[in-house]
Amino acid sequence: MNVSSFQIHQSCPQCGGTVVLEETDRILQCPFCRVRLFVDQRPHFSYVLPPAPARKDLLLVPYWRFRGLVFALDGDRVVHRVLDTSACAADPLPGLPCSLGLRPQALPLRFAGPESPGRFLAASVPRKEFLKRLGHGLRGRLKATSGKPFFQAFIGETLSLIHSPVFQEDGAWVDAVTGRRISPGAIPPEVPVEPPRPAPSPSPPVFRPTLCPHCGDDLEGDRDTLVLFCRNCDSFWEMGPTGFQRVEASFSHNDLPDAAWVPFWVLDISCGGLPLETVGDFVRLANLPQRTPPGAASRPFRFLVPAFKVSPKHLLRLARFATVAQPDLPPRSKAPRNGLYPVTLPALEAFQFTPILLGAVATAKEDFFPRIRGARFAFRAKRLLFLPLRRLGAEWIQDELGCALPMNALRWGRRL
Repeated sequence: MNVSSFQIHQSCPQCGGTVVLEETDRILQCPFCRVRLFVDQRPHFSYVLPPAPARKDLLLVPYWRFRGLVFALDGDRVVHRVLDTSACAADPLPGLPCSLGLRPQALPLRFAGPESPGRFLAASVPRKEFLKRLGHGLRGRLKATSGKPFFQAFIGETLSLIHSPVFQEDGAWVDAVTGRRISPGAIPPEVPVEPPRPAPSPSPPVFRPTLCPHCGDDLEGDRDTLVLFCRNCDSFWEMGPTGFQRVEASFSHNDLPDAAWVPFWVLDISCGGLPLETVGDFVRLANLPQRTPPGAASRPFRFLVPAFKVSPKHLLRLARFATVAQPDLPPRSKAPRNGLYPVTLPALEAFQFTPILLGAVATAKEDFFPRIRGARFAFRAKRLLFLPLRRLGAEWIQDELGCALPMNALRWGRRL
């Protein structure tokens, strides 16, 4: 599969040196002053294609850009695909392209903020509406669809707003990046354009020191991780609206040499309309052909979803094995010395995946899918569970779940 990404050029907040970030990076590590900062921008990341040269009459046209996995409950099967697309987030303007094409992958971007030159065109298509339109457009593009899907979910998504600079010259739209004319046409007077300054603009990114809020030691983590680890006090932290928030985590006792410790989200979810509180409820609801061990039927049921990005097929397979297994492992609070795989899938997206997972596990899918569409899923609690993978030939083996993963699956997932 051809999975594309783009780069962001950002000045180091401490020394001013230029740092190149990948689209999925959440840690800014300056090669000059060695500072490590967590990058956060809410409600979503916003970028600008830098014009050459900058002009005062620039109009910054917003485009939604989605890159991730799409799942759907279709008929009696679960279908999925990898999707990378963009669409104009403003009211249609005559002559402007409806998407960005390959430009974000070919040109360096910068974070959008008050210092961005030009006037921001109001994004009249909200995020939820964009995803809704995207879902409608996928009905004919998903593999093996049979009409209207019972449920759709966008997982592992990278959703951002990219502003493309244009200006008008002699009654024609001109691309401010290349200087080439796009198409003739004038800006209609009713188009909502923000005034140059002081206009509301995308909030600039926030750079937070990667220091443990509990003990003040350095937090560890790869550049694309969403959850950081403090080795001094064995605590895990994720970024919240106002700063780092602690995440509970546990580890398997099966300590293997040279293991890769992969994270799973353990989710406590209520399913209104479906009897799904205990493991016994899950076995009966999904009509699984297995016997529940004595004492296990009364245990609380939890969804287990990989907290890292992999291909749609492997994400679904790992989640099915883990959720059906319902591993009841003795708690181990001490983290392994090395081999922790980064958390790259947010808990919210893992929660959005649970209806797809429940449909994939059920045996009588054709009868069960309509029940999922009518159910009300509500998030209650979460925690992380790290399980070890051991190498065997060209595969990773997970002994507690009894499943395998191709060796290159983790490497490929880092590019999603």
